[in-house]
Amino acid sequence: MTTFPRVVIDDDRIVANATRITQLSAQRGVDITAVVKGVAGYAPLIERIAQAPVQALADASLEHVRAYAEIPKEKWFIRIPMMGEIPQLVELTDLAFISDIATVQRIEEYCSTHGTSYSVVVMVEVGDLREGVEDDELVQLTRRIEQLKHVRLAGIGTNVSCYGNILPGADNMADLAAKVDLVQRAIGRELDIVSGGNSSSLRMLEEGTLPSAVTNLRCGESILFGRLPCYEEDIPWLERHPFTLETQIVELKEKPSLPWGDVGNGAAFGEKPHFVDKGRRKRALVVLGRQAMYMDGVTACDPGVEILGASSDYTVCDVTDSTQDYQLGSTMKFSLDYSAVASAFTHGGLDISLRSRTSDGRTL
Repeated sequence: MTTFPRVVIDDDRIVANATRITQLSAQRGVDITAVVKGVAGYAPLIERIAQAPVQALADASLEHVRAYAEIPKEKWFIRIPMMGEIPQLVELTDLAFISDIATVQRIEEYCSTHGTSYSVVVMVEVGDLREGVEDDELVQLTRRIEQLKHVRLAGIGTNVSCYGNILPGADNMADLAAKVDLVQRAIGRELDIVSGGNSSSLRMLEEGTLPSAVTNLRCGESILFGRLPCYEEDIPWLERHPFTLETQIVELKEKPSLPWGDVGNGAAFGEKPHFVDKGRRKRALVVLGRQAMYMDGVTACDPGVEILGASSDYTVCDVTDSTQDYQLGSTMKFSLDYSAVASAFTHGGLDISLRSRTSDGRTL
């Protein structure tokens, strides 16, 4: 029996994206780390992504990493770990991004006690103003890490486009390259990893303008959705729309398009709905709501369907102009973007399956 709402993933498209990106990057001498945090530890899909020639899998939740811990691929933790997470961090991952010596010292203490070792990448600031250190602190921090016995400095990295919406470009990438030279002179050796940003840096990679100092990119949205974040553009040579949500119509009636009565100041999720009087329209009520996912990332697959709005549990659609003969109980399909998938998979409660393994699904 099919359970609704459900998400069907065209995993072949996602694997194709990971493969195409790594093929391009290999021509430029750059490794690709697949960022899988958007699918909240959904191991069947992550296992398929790991089959592509990506350098590592990256996540920002140790709980999610635990769900796919058995996949034989290097794992990176790309959120600065909290102090209380250090034991799990060392147990589940191979490398973490850091920006403070106190975090590194706590990792060193844990590794020393448990007879193990660990690698770190120091995040540097190039203008986006999320995590990262500036030049004076960078030299001191990298030199101190070099003196540790159990923590190894694998490299440096930077973030752009995630907080300040700063695009990767010639200036900030040249700044990163200068920092690489600064660190390598300070510690007297070459760095293994120089991570030059996320999917938004793919344009520079494709154009051949990414500095040769950059050896790694962390790609999530481009692999999962074929999109160039920050630019909000499709990548023409990648596959699109691999995530389809299917749900059922529970009410189908012709109603006025304009509500009536006194209007309140807002709804439970803070939105302020706007309505246009189009007369009486055929409206479908489907089981899909704001409590389950970020609804601004949901688009009807049927071009004749207009999403009018959503509450916590329902979405109201105008189906008047659709050529499909919808009935009570009919299935409606919606395409999901990164924001919708990340929120829905984290929230849980959806039946999820891979298109390539139609019998392999589970409820998160």
